[in-house]
Amino acid sequence: MIEQWSIAAAAGAFVILTLGFLLLLYKAVKDWRAIRQTVEGMGMQVQTAQAELARILEPAADTVQAVNDQLQSSRKLLLAAEQASEVTNQVAKAAGHLTSLLSETAGRYVELSTGRKKQQIDEALQWAEIAVIAWQLWQNGKIRAAQMEEQEERPAKAKAHA
Repeated sequence: MIEQWSIAAAAGAFVILTLGFLLLLYKAVKDWRAIRQTVEGMGMQVQTAQAELARILEPAADTVQAVNDQLQSSRKLLLAAEQASEVTNQVAKAAGHLTSLLSETAGRYVELSTGRKKQQIDEALQWAEIAVIAWQLWQNGKIRAAQMEEQEERPAKAKAHA
């Protein structure tokens, strides 16, 4: 009777453990999808920043050509220097903007992935520990039941031989 209850309890514990593990996997997949969507969103932001940088760099290329023409004619040397300064400022602003955008995006991604994965690993280890304890209890129940059966059989055998 005790053995049947032990088997039922162990089976119930394994069912609960399996359900918990499946829920944990479902949560991990759901989190993975959210991270993937975040990364895709970051990719879109990077593409937008690249398009903005390209839009800014096109006038810069035109300005550089104008500077070259001005230097060759040597009459508008001062104007060319001013335009070059503006282009440099625009490029520096665009590069700074792109760098800060990439840095923020990478920081958010690292924060999201490290915190969630550590928590998932901790939960998985806790579930594994529960499973090992349940298995040990089940094994101990089987051993005790076998010992009790041996003790009950000994007096019966002794009476049979007598």
